[in-house]
Amino acid sequence: MIYIIADDLTGANDTGVQYKRRGLRTLISAEADLSLLYKMADNFDVISINADTRTKIPNHAYRTTYDLVKHIQTTEHEYIYKKVDSLVRGNAAQELEAVMDALDAPLAVVAISYPANARTLCNGTLVLPDTNGVSAEIDVIKLFAEEMKRKVQGISLATVRKGKDAILAAIQLGQSDGTAVFVVDAVTDEDLARIRDVALALENKTVMCGSAGLANQLSLLKTRDVRTEGLRQEKDGIILIMIGSRNACTAEQIQALTDETGMPVITTFTSEILSGHREKVCFEVLQQADNLIAGGCKLLAVVVDTLFLDFKISLKDSQDTVSDSLKIAETMGSLAKLLYDRYSIDGILSSGGDTSLAILKALGAKGIELDSEILPGVPMGKLIGGKAEGMTIVTKSGGFGPKDCLIRSIEYLKKQT
Repeated sequence: MIYIIADDLTGANDTGVQYKRRGLRTLISAEADLSLLYKMADNFDVISINADTRTKIPNHAYRTTYDLVKHIQTTEHEYIYKKVDSLVRGNAAQELEAVMDALDAPLAVVAISYPANARTLCNGTLVLPDTNGVSAEIDVIKLFAEEMKRKVQGISLATVRKGKDAILAAIQLGQSDGTAVFVVDAVTDEDLARIRDVALALENKTVMCGSAGLANQLSLLKTRDVRTEGLRQEKDGIILIMIGSRNACTAEQIQALTDETGMPVITTFTSEILSGHREKVCFEVLQQADNLIAGGCKLLAVVVDTLFLDFKISLKDSQDTVSDSLKIAETMGSLAKLLYDRYSIDGILSSGGDTSLAILKALGAKGIELDSEILPGVPMGKLIGGKAEGMTIVTKSGGFGPKDCLIRSIEYLKKQT
């Protein structure tokens, strides 16, 4: 068994699907439900757990992660992979600290880069591509060093390019000076493969930490024959698109989808949700949906009104912002349930970790069994448990995917539902 611990649902999905692509049966646990994990463990090769700590205060995130690892430690497993956000949002440093403490691990190798989604680390700095005028540079070494009790240092791209022995030598030198956490540069998948080889060559208690990029390289060592099934006949139901992510990348993708398909968009007004008029918002969305479905619409998109506003990347949100975001996500989850109960929904495409989790909770689903990856970081699977068990769902982080990501995802989803 391989365990992945992520801080939100989309992260658990996009990392778990790397192993599914290699033929390993992979379960996404919507929450850290230990009873589910123990019950399902014999049926899966990989379990990717949403610890749901992205928006928690640091001490809560630490304790949740620590307790989870302590429980996993009592089970048979090959390794525990600590997945962190490729933008290092949330509590990445505190959660890595928790894993190291729980395992009594003397060493961690951190590789944030995810080249397939244009996240690369060079000189310890994560540089994000410009999307609709939004770009950022994040000093990852500084972030981990300031928020961990352990000593942190970087390993340069020049050292990585020299190969495994050079990286090992840099780690050994750093360890002699008291360093326990190494943040390693990577620009390509080949760089990540070198980091993987080094991490696996180190002692057993070394914690491997990173995005779906490093997980992809680890999964290559576990490849099995991938069972493929013929595509099912296309159904006549509705594909529901739920966008709770406020991200310039997703805004661009929605615009491309509407331009391509003529798909109308139903907007939820977040200010009304936050002012206590949730029922009114739901009623108005259902009214619009009724009109669209009556007119023969087979693509139903519900988006938050803040999607197209100015977007700024934030590594840590205030507690008021988190509280507001969760209220909005819960409303999106309720809407997904109302729409599922009302119409013949064949599949759901969801963007945003909180939104995706709220949809699963509203439908009573316990997790997702992954099927495939449509695009890098865009996995597809089937819901486990609840009223919509077996229904196809695609989840996507707000910042992932090219401009035509939603177009291609809908085309793929139509063939699979």
